[in-house]
Amino acid sequence: MAVTVEGIMSQASENAKFEAQFMANAKIALEAAENVTKYSIAELYRLLYDNSVVGNPAYWKTPPPPDYKPGTLKKGWRISFSGFRDGDGQFTSASSIVQNHGMSLSINGGTKTAYIFNNTPYLERIEYQGWSKQAPNGFVRLAILRFTSIVDGNAAKFRTK
Repeated sequence: MAVTVEGIMSQASENAKFEAQFMANAKIALEAAENVTKYSIAELYRLLYDNSVVGNPAYWKTPPPPDYKPGTLKKGWRISFSGFRDGDGQFTSASSIVQNHGMSLSINGGTKTAYIFNNTPYLERIEYQGWSKQAPNGFVRLAILRFTSIVDGNAAKFRTK
């Protein structure tokens, strides 16, 4: 079989078509993966926010502190894709902000990592020590348990054909 210029050009043209189709499909797949990540993280954040308990002093054994404002835990959720600023405005890790009392989650979405945290001092007691009649078994771990099904549901929405 003789190699001809026409044959080489024809093969090069076929390779270019294959490469263009491959790149187009890769772009669609990457966009779908980005959407699955973005929507799944947003849904987890919403679950954490929506399921955060709001204190009801009527159930408390001791009176609330004078400066108590209901909803502190709910309002304490933060999300970032680049890290967090500390009290001095410097970027820092979620774990250094949370210190010993709050919670932080980091979710690696392939091209970026999402950080979700809440440094409300009593969150750990509510989550692990049953300090809430509204959520005696916590709520953060329950949201995390649902995360796989959230991702699966979003993957089905954005699945390429």
